[in-house]
Amino acid sequence: MEKLIAIALGGAAGALLRTSACSLTERHFSPGFPFGTPLVNVAGSFLIGLIAGDGAQMNLSPPARDALVVGGLGAFTTFSVFSFDTLTLASSVGLPHAIGNIAANVGLALAATTGGVLLGRALAT
Repeated sequence: MEKLIAIALGGAAGALLRTSACSLTERHFSPGFPFGTPLVNVAGSFLIGLIAGDGAQMNLSPPARDALVVGGLGAFTTFSVFSFDTLTLASSVGLPHAIGNIAANVGLALAATTGGVLLGRALAT
């Protein structure tokens, strides 16, 4: 139960940070391009890499790690997890698996988004 509470609290914080970062970025840059999304994706990817690379040095308790990585960065950006998974695949089972992960995630996400947009438009008419 402690793990779930830590993840939920971290998730709430990550979601609020993402919304704030995207809103702030949109106010300062062109509203025609979602600059906040790459900002949080790159920042989240950096942070998950930092934690994974230096996790032992940070002396994070398991609940704190769950709150920060799974909840916080997971809600801030799932792209950080995708990036870490791809890097892990490349180093553990090889580049073809990593490329397959990229193709599956990006391709399927774009297809799902397209499907959702088309369904949403169809339901709106």
